[in-house]
Amino acid sequence: VEISSQIEKALQLLKENSTHPSLHNKNIKCKRADNLYSIRVNKQYRMIYFKYEKYLELNRLLDHDKYDKTYKGLLMAKLLITGSTGFIGRYFINKYKDKYEIKSFSFRKDDFKALDCSGIDVVFHLSALVHQMGGASAAEYERVNVTHTLELAQKAKNSGVKQFVFMSTVKVYGEESDGVYTEKSVCHPEDEYGKSKLKAELELQKLEDENFKISIIRTPIVYGYGVKANIKSLINLVNKIPILPFGGIKNRRSMVYVGNLCHLVDEVIIQQKGGVFLASDDEALSTTRLVELIAKNLNKKVYLVKIPFFEALLKLLKPSFHKRLYRSLEVDNTITKEELFGEAKASLPYSVGEGIKLMVQGKK
Repeated sequence: VEISSQIEKALQLLKENSTHPSLHNKNIKCKRADNLYSIRVNKQYRMIYFKYEKYLELNRLLDHDKYDKTYKGLLMAKLLITGSTGFIGRYFINKYKDKYEIKSFSFRKDDFKALDCSGIDVVFHLSALVHQMGGASAAEYERVNVTHTLELAQKAKNSGVKQFVFMSTVKVYGEESDGVYTEKSVCHPEDEYGKSKLKAELELQKLEDENFKISIIRTPIVYGYGVKANIKSLINLVNKIPILPFGGIKNRRSMVYVGNLCHLVDEVIIQQKGGVFLASDDEALSTTRLVELIAKNLNKKVYLVKIPFFEALLKLLKPSFHKRLYRSLEVDNTITKEELFGEAKASLPYSVGEGIKLMVQGKK
């Protein structure tokens, strides 16, 4: 059956009775929130937002020939994205530019007082001062990660925006641990970055009401094409040196491929879900396994050896590097997957192996 035919059928059922059992079978699912409807057909996430009074116009236009035009024009939600020139922002815009009408804002380049949020459906706030190896002052983290965030959220709420999606971090839980963090883990951030993000989360939640959803996305390391910092340094190291002292490391570190992260954000927006969500790939990796996957996709022969006293020496001289290479930081986002996808083992678009391949081989 054609996608458009199934959507047309769903629309008719919605008009007659939004609780009709046919709307909740395995092929067609519909949800209603604030006079907006979303339709999921055959797990393809062809989701549509529309005002109910648009029903007749939509039903008239929605035929096989005009489906794409209708989907891209009449029904596109309007998003405001901050941090749009960053790694995650660029990916999201490139991936979903045909699904959403996207407007960008930069705290560094644009005038906040002149920012007009009227007509915006969702704000996706990516702009942040991230963890700095050299360190940044607590005041600077407060200004960028807390003050800017709250000013933007308040302006959005006052302008009638329905949802505010905030990109946070697993650093709100603390540092590396032998345990596994979940959505419900107690937060004990240790550095100024994690503290500022948690403070922003808590203050944002005070703004939430039935007309203004707050969606918080906590992420571990995000990787993919164009990533910088530690992952990029590791790729360069594997590319240049054939023998590395990373053999036999048995830690477990969760990461999330940028495509999986943006898929989760898209789903949160589609379903207009508020709350705390934890993003992660389905598989945590050891440092040894990560290096092996990078080498494989670089088509490099790399020998990983275990050097006596190397770990102890690194812990003494470079404790921050030691934590990242030898300690574990694992998350379990079963609650998030059940909330968004209805199942704990929901299939993400990309496996860890596919994500590493796309990152290393320079594919978006």
